[in-house]
Amino acid sequence: MIEIEKKFAASEEDIKRITEGAEFIKESVNRDTYYDREGFPLVKNNMYLRERNGSFELKVFAAEKGSSVSKYLELEEEKDIKTKLGIPDDKTIHEYLKENEYVPFGSWDTTRKRFKKEGFTVDVDSVDFGHNVLEIELLVEEGGDTNEAADRILDFAKRSGLGEGSTEGKVLEFIKRTNPTACNDIKTAWEKL
Repeated sequence: MIEIEKKFAASEEDIKRITEGAEFIKESVNRDTYYDREGFPLVKNNMYLRERNGSFELKVFAAEKGSSVSKYLELEEEKDIKTKLGIPDDKTIHEYLKENEYVPFGSWDTTRKRFKKEGFTVDVDSVDFGHNVLEIELLVEEGGDTNEAADRILDFAKRSGLGEGSTEGKVLEFIKRTNPTACNDIKTAWEKL
């Protein structure tokens, strides 16, 4: 599946407005630890390796340049993650990371409130380092029309009064706060992708 998403900075009024009439799905707390090597080679390639609540996940950017929404291939199966990262079958992900100098660069708890509205998933994330994100997303089968999904998300956001402004995701916001120079290097690398 490809995740099509748009992140917004949202006030309490925005959150109330967009979740009014929505179906509340659940509230959860995720403990995320993100891994990379020195210099952030994964993040610079718009890839995010995280251990969420004890299981590894890999998000891989899958959009064309200039898109106004983010499109990610989400890999949650260990074999898929190992294949994408070139990890040998006889190694666990943890073993490979340790042997190849991948280290945790950030860990945080995110309280997520998930809603469904008009076929969209709406996540309201509050991160323990003081960053809040409202995310609207659709899942599209590989080979499906991701541009149509992106247009639908933008239309829904506009009808919900969110405008076109967006916010940094949790990873980049964390790096910006803890290592501004690396954040600038990452953004420069993204411009070349």
